[in-house]
Amino acid sequence: SKEVEESIKPVNANGGARTKVPPGTQSGINQRGNVPPDFGPGVYVVTHGMVAVTADPSPASAIVTPLLAGARINVVEVVRMEEDQKIRGRIDNPAGWISLMNLVNGRSWAQREQ
Repeated sequence: SKEVEESIKPVNANGGARTKVPPGTQSGINQRGNVPPDFGPGVYVVTHGMVAVTADPSPASAIVTPLLAGARINVVEVVRMEEDQKIRGRIDNPAGWISLMNLVNGRSWAQREQ
């Protein structure tokens, strides 16, 4: 819904939706923002056909292993990766990081168990 979309946009002090960063100042480091309230530590179920578990928070980091739809995972930390526009979760088994949601199109790879 539009309300949900509005609630997950990063907002800076002057009310704009995004902060412009001068080229070269991030040097590849991903800025982290606020995580939507419906994401947080807990048990999730993989809902997409396959999701890659990566070594680091960045989706571009080395793939540790794939997880298939239906896998139950324990998310122990959740971060918002501004540069990638994704919500990422650190899982304990297998150890690594997965994408939970794409903030641009709303696509999700895993849902929190109810």
